[in-house]
Amino acid sequence: MALVGTTSETVFAGAGELPVPAYSSSCINTGIFRRNALITIGSIQVISYFASDGRIAILCRSVKTGQFNEALFLDSKMSGRMIGDGHQAVNIGYSADGYVHVIWGCHDTKDPKYTKLRWPDLNIVSEGLVSRDIDVSRLSYPQFYGTPMDLKLLFRRDSAEGADNPYDQCIWRYDEEGGAWSSLQNPLITFPPAPQLAYMNGMGESGDTIAIAYTIRRYDIMDVSDVHMRVK
Repeated sequence: MALVGTTSETVFAGAGELPVPAYSSSCINTGIFRRNALITIGSIQVISYFASDGRIAILCRSVKTGQFNEALFLDSKMSGRMIGDGHQAVNIGYSADGYVHVIWGCHDTKDPKYTKLRWPDLNIVSEGLVSRDIDVSRLSYPQFYGTPMDLKLLFRRDSAEGADNPYDQCIWRYDEEGGAWSSLQNPLITFPPAPQLAYMNGMGESGDTIAIAYTIRRYDIMDVSDVHMRVK
């Protein structure tokens, strides 16, 4: 079973150095939106992050040795300006059909970066989101949730700061048989127009019930005091 965890600057202290320098030195992902940068598949940990040159680095290590192997680099390269805006986090997930999923470069973007790799050789199988009858444009803050048997992707849609239109929080489910993503509930939650922006804190499931925790930020007054919970 793959365990999806949140990382911090201290995760790797005394447990092996990264052979490829990260863009933000000791941080995995960016300093603000740090989600799903590290997963464990059996006895192997897989980590993804922006290298110092803007490429996506993917490394593996045994949980017993703590030493990372040589990095695999995805071809896509992002500029320092894009990575440095604090929103361009890298996220990885694992599905029970034997694939590692990597998504990044999503900040109200029309071209989300997504790659599916075969486990354990990490050969690239496909690039670009394959979805069924759902809009993959203008996505922000994607996060993988769930188990390998039921992998889900949570994200925000049409949510640029200052936009005067309502925006949605959506959730997709990965279909192992077809190898594509389909809408589980779209929208999951619809929010009013800015200046109120919702930021997901986490998701939990119990049977047919999904609980979503999020924080409302008013960017006009920089207030982040309101924390909310929705059950769907």
